Amino acid sequence: MESISHMLNEWQKDNHLLYVTIVLPKIGRKKFYGRILSFDSELGTILFYCEDTSSTELVSLRDIDNVEPAKF
Repeated sequence: MESISHMLNEWQKDNHLLYVTIVLPKIGRKKFYGRILSFDSELGTILFYCEDTSSTELVSLRDIDNVEPAKF
């Protein structure tokens, strides 16, 4: 968990564009491009700014299937 926290903090500090895949109950997979606005390791949540919809998304760490730097 410590290495994940470190990686998320680095991505937030560097303002990396990320490709995020989450799995939500009753909805299924949701994919979006976003940047980390805040990361709370105690609560296990990440606040993303979604580039495509110009909105924010509060995501629990347990709902995340994959996060990686966006490739163009």
